[in-house]
Amino acid sequence: MLWGDRQVSEWESSINQTIKDLGVTHVLGFNEPEYPSQANMTPGHGASLWKAQIEPLRSQGVRLGSPAPTSDPAGKQWLLSWLTACDGGCTVDFIALHWYDINSTAFIAYLEDFHETFQRPLWVTEWACQVREHM
Repeated sequence: MLWGDRQVSEWESSINQTIKDLGVTHVLGFNEPEYPSQANMTPGHGASLWKAQIEPLRSQGVRLGSPAPTSDPAGKQWLLSWLTACDGGCTVDFIALHWYDINSTAFIAYLEDFHETFQRPLWVTEWACQVREHM
């Protein structure tokens, strides 16, 4: 995962060798980009960073997972705005997402909504049965 801006130097200096040495087949985008204490970036900035750092990995055969938003409604909106800002220049092979809540029925509805909206496979990359405190 390219966590966000604060990790770019480390990413640039190691991602190609990491892919080669470890046989990496999938990468993830930014961590909770809409949330201030996480990656905290605008959709436009996220699109630019994706095009510069993540999109080029396709040429190495790596599948690209979207930025992973929080389960707050702002997360889905961020992804929609990000795709618009990408203007067709961001490949997304699967949608990464997070879920923190205690309602399993709502979780199923959330997954169904994301699948219907984005029409791609889903990866739940963080989850816990707990009350959402930070959203």
